[in-house]
Amino acid sequence: MRLAIDIGNTNTKVGWFQGKELSDNRVFEAFPEDELLQLINDKKCERAIISSVKKLSPEFLKAIAQKQVLLFSAQTALPIEIDYATPQTLGVDRIAAAVGVKALFPAENVLCFDFGSCITTEFVDAAGVYKGGSIAPGMQLRFKSMHTFTDKLPLIAPQQFLTPAITGNSTESCMISGVVNGILFEIQGMISTYQLKYANLKVLFTGGDASYFESLLNMKIFADPHLVLKGLNEILEYNAD
Repeated sequence: MRLAIDIGNTNTKVGWFQGKELSDNRVFEAFPEDELLQLINDKKCERAIISSVKKLSPEFLKAIAQKQVLLFSAQTALPIEIDYATPQTLGVDRIAAAVGVKALFPAENVLCFDFGSCITTEFVDAAGVYKGGSIAPGMQLRFKSMHTFTDKLPLIAPQQFLTPAITGNSTESCMISGVVNGILFEIQGMISTYQLKYANLKVLFTGGDASYFESLLNMKIFADPHLVLKGLNEILEYNAD
């Protein structure tokens, strides 16, 4: 059994793999060090990989130092070519997503949207080369920003909205229209621009808000909520020796 751990800005996602198959997964709030150490110490866990966008504590690093744990970083060997101007600054979660994309579509041009605290896009070409992408504020980050940096706009609680009207008729509905429709227009524009350059473009969604935005778009989209975990498992397998 292999263990993949993705420590994000908000949640920690964990996946158990038998070979390439994801057999189970869990989501933890924040970064529960003690629980993660218990999972790593489980006798069924042969090897593990950890990807973190946060700085890990010295105590946690010391605890995993003697285990079969690969701490994913910019120096980790990858089963994918990276064509990026500053690879040392590239987020490990973005790299893992790109590796997952290549594993799912090894000979396709793929544009992947990851809907988390930020909305990131990753483009992997048909030759399996990661070219980069984009980073923009995620849905909840946009709502929080409007509330934080204005005096009167309310904080819209996290929820899955119905299809928002283009013309809001209250402060709240105007905010929802601006955020949700704004993201939709960004997605559609990004996809259209890539399609002009790359034939037979595949579009892939992942992340917490992926299913919501997928439901609002009238186009063929592939969705995989566990893409980053699958990418981490591929990286762990590649570094097995």
